[in-house]
Amino acid sequence: MLGRMSHFRFAASLFLPLLVTTDLRAQDAGYRLPPRAVVDLLDAPNPPSVDFSPDASAMLFVERPVMPSIEDIVRPWVGLAGTRVDTELRTERQTVFITGLLLAVPPGSEPQRIDLPKGARVGEMRWSHNSRRFAFTLATVDGMELWSASVDDPQPVRVAENLCGVLGSAFEFLPDGDNLLVKVSPKGLAAPRTPEVPRGPAILETSGKSTPIRTYQDLLSDPYSEELLVYY
Repeated sequence: MLGRMSHFRFAASLFLPLLVTTDLRAQDAGYRLPPRAVVDLLDAPNPPSVDFSPDASAMLFVERPVMPSIEDIVRPWVGLAGTRVDTELRTERQTVFITGLLLAVPPGSEPQRIDLPKGARVGEMRWSHNSRRFAFTLATVDGMELWSASVDDPQPVRVAENLCGVLGSAFEFLPDGDNLLVKVSPKGLAAPRTPEVPRGPAILETSGKSTPIRTYQDLLSDPYSEELLVYY
């Protein structure tokens, strides 16, 4: 009996490293994809949505991916004052971006593709109230940029960079319909440092009565979160 137990322990000592090695190799293999037919079905492009100008004299075809990319889903964000802020773009968190724009003037005519940078990720797009221009934000590695184009000349031009889209839109058309009011973050600002130790106790107050008031996520919880909101 003792000999059999020794033989079993020796066999198990050889088998367990094999199990661990196999599991680590599976983890290193990355994401597994289903058969190609399933991938093609899930990644099949959606028809573009349509955005008419205010006077319906022109229309934009807006192209978006079917599903967000993993890179956009895992982008860092922080919850402040009920808003989830993309800490790199300084705008509200967004996981699906516009990837293509086509302009048709008048509606029903052959659309013309808007020349966007390769791999463009457009966040927000808006027409001017006089229908002569449209503008959109573009996500880059350095932050959000603002681009604008006219119906007569649909070649977009960069208008501003380092936009701030937290707590409201980053841009608005002025009454003339041609110029823009832009919200920009100052350059060179240092982000607040995370406190190494709490500045004081966390105090919560309650009246002890139940109320039908809804609860909210991502609220300001301490002076540090208030400083973050001011910074972004």
